[in-house]
Amino acid sequence: MVLAAYALAIGGIALALARLKLPPVFAASLAILLGLAWLSWPVWLSTALVRGGLSGTVQHLVWLHPPLVINGILTAEPAWTERSLAYHLTDLNQDVPIQLPANAGACLAVHGVLGLILWWMGFGGRASAFWLDSRKESPYKSPG
Repeated sequence: MVLAAYALAIGGIALALARLKLPPVFAASLAILLGLAWLSWPVWLSTALVRGGLSGTVQHLVWLHPPLVINGILTAEPAWTERSLAYHLTDLNQDVPIQLPANAGACLAVHGVLGLILWWMGFGGRASAFWLDSRKESPYKSPG
């Protein structure tokens, strides 16, 4: 469910960017870059937030971060922040104590709602998508 909600949000970002007249390839590329930046924030953003005095914000972001949420649900696994590679890349659970979430509610809600809103915006804010509207010709229809 966490990965489905995350995918819904990334797809919504790509659709919304395409709606802003970005070519589809660039919209999808930018959506993937934003998705990767979101997945990697514990490495590049946690230190800056702590130095800025925003360690409380880090905990809020942990509740929304898909890999950390999944790691919190899988209680038999140790936190990935304590594994050798991650330990040298991030301050989480070292200088910044965090509590991994016990459920995925907040993550699912934020990614799911964001994804649905962006998908709706990507299709022009209409209640029905272009392929459900019988009055419009699909731009992807093959000739003949």
